Amino acid sequence: MENIDFRNEVVAVYGLGRIGLGVIAVLAKNGFRRIIGVDIDERVVEEVSKGLVDHPDPLVRSMVSWAISKGFLKATTDGLSASRKSRVKIVDVPLLVGLDSRPDYSMLDKALESIARGLKRGDMVLVETVLPPLAMENHVKTLLEGASGLRVEEDFYLAYAPERVMVERIVRDIEESYPRIIAGIGPKSTRLALQFYSTISRRGVIVASSVRALELARIYEGIYRDVNIALANEYARLAQLLGVDYEEVALLASTNPYVHPHKPGPGVGGMCLPVYPYFAINVGEEKGLSLDLVAVARRVNEEQPEWIVGLVHEALRKLGLGEGNARLCLLGLSYRGGIGDVRNSPSIKVMELLWKDGFRLIKVYDPFIKDLGRLKLKVNVEATGSLVDCIRGSDIIVVLTDHSEFRSLRTSWIKEVSGRDKVAVVDARDLLVVDEVEGMVYVGVGRPLVARL
Repeated sequence: MENIDFRNEVVAVYGLGRIGLGVIAVLAKNGFRRIIGVDIDERVVEEVSKGLVDHPDPLVRSMVSWAISKGFLKATTDGLSASRKSRVKIVDVPLLVGLDSRPDYSMLDKALESIARGLKRGDMVLVETVLPPLAMENHVKTLLEGASGLRVEEDFYLAYAPERVMVERIVRDIEESYPRIIAGIGPKSTRLALQFYSTISRRGVIVASSVRALELARIYEGIYRDVNIALANEYARLAQLLGVDYEEVALLASTNPYVHPHKPGPGVGGMCLPVYPYFAINVGEEKGLSLDLVAVARRVNEEQPEWIVGLVHEALRKLGLGEGNARLCLLGLSYRGGIGDVRNSPSIKVMELLWKDGFRLIKVYDPFIKDLGRLKLKVNVEATGSLVDCIRGSDIIVVLTDHSEFRSLRTSWIKEVSGRDKVAVVDARDLLVVDEVEGMVYVGVGRPLVARL
């Protein structure tokens, strides 16, 4: 099999979301000049075609706009045409999860079907979407071969190269932060995928023994974090009940080199950590194995928003207010700091639970979310344009997202800005500097309640 200069080949990227746009930016940055971006959303394609890129990584915004201006990138909704024109097809379409916590392949399958109908001999399909174990063999390979009439390793090539990035620094992560991990469906596919990713991964490429091993490894990354966050959340509850600061407990425990405590919080969000455990749980069930620890950890993290709401009620009692007349300020709706992503966000769950419990005077502020309307919230809350606007006049301030703007705020400053005689702070991220002042109630995740009333 000959060496191929993939920079001279047409590469089609399926999915123009945050991952797909990041991949396109990296390709353009590394000398690829014949790129096709594919998405089923006509609005997205139209905006990208104009060089209008909405992405948290500034390098993505600049590189994609530059590639469009130079004619190196064309965006289209026609996945079949893109497949026919390209030699390499990169799949970055999200794998959805249904209400039953099982994979919903509908969006991914649409992309794979359009790719399959345009497949030609010598083409290569690279799947970067994170998949459940066995999906490459039993789902992706089966669909591509069935819809194309071609055979993997004989007519076309297929490899798995799951993304492992933070979207706000996706260019750096793809190029430098981690080695690329890949596995071909067979040796020919592996060799071609290795050639391709070696052109863009400065940290090198690690080849797994099989796609099955790589599927398990990539899912394990997420499960490891989910389980350890669940441990932190549960242990923080115990520390709080015993009047002990979890941060001190974690610091003391971490002096043991085998202990690496995670931080507690309001729960786990995004499209990765809350989802990947179910990929493993479902496959385990199909094979007659119950992943009890993974399932319990997932339940602990899913229940964490309820614990946060319980802290709000505890603060409310200290203030002597009722749900109907207490004014709340929620700081952050994103599932983690630095981005405006609310997918599976525990902050949203906390807000909905508070509304369900009768809180009606709720203001919210998130510096990365300017338009609450696009979120299609189930509750009626007031959006504020600044941190001060949200805090002013509020009785209870709840810190839900670890945005940099909220880090190291002092409780004394919050009390002053609120303008209230008595104010409570619920610190779900353990971000604030606690300086005790009169008229202040403070409670954080894993921190004892402090009240000076």
